Amino acid sequence: MRPGGVIRYIESKLRLKIIAWSFIPTAIILFLVALTVYLAYQQTARDLILKRDEELTRLTASQVSTVFEDFIDRLNSLARMPGIVAADPDSIQLALESFSRQVIFYDAGVYVLNNLGIVTGAKPEWPGLVGKDWSSRAFFTEMVRTPSLVITDVERFNLNGDQVIVIATPIFGANDEFKGVVCGMFRLDPKAISPFYGALIKMRIGRNGDAYLVDGNGLVVYATDTSMTGRRYPDKAIAGQVLNGGTGVFVSRNDQGASIVTGYAPVPRTHWTLILQEDWNTLAKSGSLYREFLWLLLLLGLGIPTLVVMVGVKRITGPINDFIEAANRIANGDFTHRIKVETGDELEELAGQFNQMAARLDELYDTLEMRVRQRTSELTAVNAIAAVVSGSLDLDTILPNALKKTMEVMGMEGGGVHLLDPANNMLTLAAHQGISDAMVNMIKKMPLDYSIIREVVEAKKPVARLVENYPPGFVRDTLLKEGWVVVVSIPLLAQERVLGAMNIASRDPTPPRLEDLAVPATIGQQIGVALDNVHLYQQTLEYARQAEQARQVAEAARAQAEAANAAKSDFLANVSHELRTPLVSIFGFARIIQKRLTERIFPLLPSDEGKVQRAESQVEENLEIILSEGQRLMSLINNLLDFEKNESGKMDWHPRPVDMGEILKHAAASTGGMFEGKPLSLAVDAPENLPIITGDPDRLRQVLINLVSNAVKFTPRGTIRVSAAHKGDEVVVAVADEGIGIAPEDQARVFEKFSQVGDPLTSKPKGTGLGLAISRQIIDRHGGRIWLESTPGRGSTFYFSLPVADAHATDPTIRLNTVAQGESK
Repeated sequence: MRPGGVIRYIESKLRLKIIAWSFIPTAIILFLVALTVYLAYQQTARDLILKRDEELTRLTASQVSTVFEDFIDRLNSLARMPGIVAADPDSIQLALESFSRQVIFYDAGVYVLNNLGIVTGAKPEWPGLVGKDWSSRAFFTEMVRTPSLVITDVERFNLNGDQVIVIATPIFGANDEFKGVVCGMFRLDPKAISPFYGALIKMRIGRNGDAYLVDGNGLVVYATDTSMTGRRYPDKAIAGQVLNGGTGVFVSRNDQGASIVTGYAPVPRTHWTLILQEDWNTLAKSGSLYREFLWLLLLLGLGIPTLVVMVGVKRITGPINDFIEAANRIANGDFTHRIKVETGDELEELAGQFNQMAARLDELYDTLEMRVRQRTSELTAVNAIAAVVSGSLDLDTILPNALKKTMEVMGMEGGGVHLLDPANNMLTLAAHQGISDAMVNMIKKMPLDYSIIREVVEAKKPVARLVENYPPGFVRDTLLKEGWVVVVSIPLLAQERVLGAMNIASRDPTPPRLEDLAVPATIGQQIGVALDNVHLYQQTLEYARQAEQARQVAEAARAQAEAANAAKSDFLANVSHELRTPLVSIFGFARIIQKRLTERIFPLLPSDEGKVQRAESQVEENLEIILSEGQRLMSLINNLLDFEKNESGKMDWHPRPVDMGEILKHAAASTGGMFEGKPLSLAVDAPENLPIITGDPDRLRQVLINLVSNAVKFTPRGTIRVSAAHKGDEVVVAVADEGIGIAPEDQARVFEKFSQVGDPLTSKPKGTGLGLAISRQIIDRHGGRIWLESTPGRGSTFYFSLPVADAHATDPTIRLNTVAQGESK
């Protein structure tokens, strides 16, 4: 599609979207609003009427408050008269006489009280009134609390019993001290000639209904029905609702059942409340035109948006097309195109911002191209130096080449690389180029404090200095003598450690800019990493040499250990064989002698001689000792042979499915003789439903016999309990005794070979210490584990667990052989 077609397509789509986004929702909203307003018309009209009535009541109450303005001004003028302020009764009376034209506005009279509430003047004059104490009157007590204007509720005038309303204003002296009160009174009688009621009547309060002006005590001050004046407001429920100092409106029904609207509002500067009541139908009649206006508004709401959208779409899409064209040109690299929009709105402002953006992009593009070229040159140099430092681990090759490349990048003519010895803060020249022999001899080895490098070590960033700014000394003099003007020192960093510095110098008086030092900083880090790599490489070589020496020593030691182990195995096998052969003979001949003595010799001896009987008994005991010790020696030899076979991997294994319950019963039968003649008993708990395991039954029986035999040795009396249980995927066997127990510090070594717990100085060894070691080897070969729990003085419990046989395994021999091979490895 051609560009013009694209723009027309976008424009058409945009127009449709604007119509869809503005006109159609507007029409729908207007329709829904009209429908909602029509359906809710009654409620809306009600709310408007109530709101209007409430506001009208509030404004009318404010107007009622203005009625008092003229009366208040007259009283204030009287209160400021010198005669009144003087507080002298004669002066007060003269002031009242001179104020007589103003007094006639108050049909119940004007009265002056001093600061104690005593009447000091009255107009008209009432016999005996002057000197009366009015300090308890409500207006005076309120005035004493706050000396300001007071308009009272209805109260009785104690001279003639009339109901009156009092307006009181304070009298202040020259220093604003409270000196008394001037009060004017109106009779509560709208039929009398009273300026107060005349002003209320002129206001035409309640001309469309009933109006009540009610004081704070609920007495009617004024009503359209004059007969109500001075009485209680008739509707107690309404009175309780409105006489609270607030403003509001509500709908209720009158005695005839008609709906009325009652509005109420407080009269400012009084405790009074204005109540206006109007017929609802009269108020609602004014809203009959609202429905017709609503339909007219709906029609206008549909027509006007249509015209506005058509004109607005054209006004918006035109500049947008210009924006699209300009954006396409910028996307194609043309930053010179500008937009001209004269709409006088945000689009014109946006066009101005767009033109500024295009101009800024044009500038940035030129700057970017320049910086890219500069950065590319710098990166090329950095890559070249990186290739130099990464191409070798020889400092004699790395440092001269890196120095040469850095001088080329910085455009400088001479330099050197110093390595720092942090132990004594000495600098050693490791490479140099372009400097004289005198300079080389001078900086070949020097303290850190004599060089610009000290500042680099502290700042850890490149530093450029003019030679003329160097501190006076031989370094500055030598540099100036050879014509060097600028020196740049670059730290060689590795992991935030300064390993040295590269100093390069130039005879050009133009010092490098701050941003020009970014590339040297990167170069210094690369060289520093190379120095660190060389150091690590040298350490690695040293570690490798030491490791090789250690390996050779270990290999020799292992060979010696294997030879010793082989000699030990041969020795044990030969000794065991040599011991077993005569021991079998001794054991056999001892049994023959015992049998012949018992069957043939002892019966021939006289049974009534004590010496003969004692000799016979001693011979029998000695023969039993020979047989018992021979049996124990045979067991020790067998244990030695078994342990050696197991360690050398020569022991024969015959794995098959095994029922541990049967193993427990066989082991109990085999060890029954150990309990004869001893205060010991054996209890076996072998459940019938134990799962099958895979193992060598003879070896497992040997483990149980070893554990039971061990328990018998260390249990003087009590019960030895052998039990088995299925826990998870294991069968756990326990041998518990009530013997002497094992101390916590000895428990870790009871399974070690040739280890026996207890004090070897106070207790006699009871075996070779191989029984538990052999038991652990057998259980480990079966893929299980063995452990103990013991409390000294309360006995020990030895446990071993064996994995339940895999139901899917077809050859149990393979499983045990696999375990044995893994253990031997």
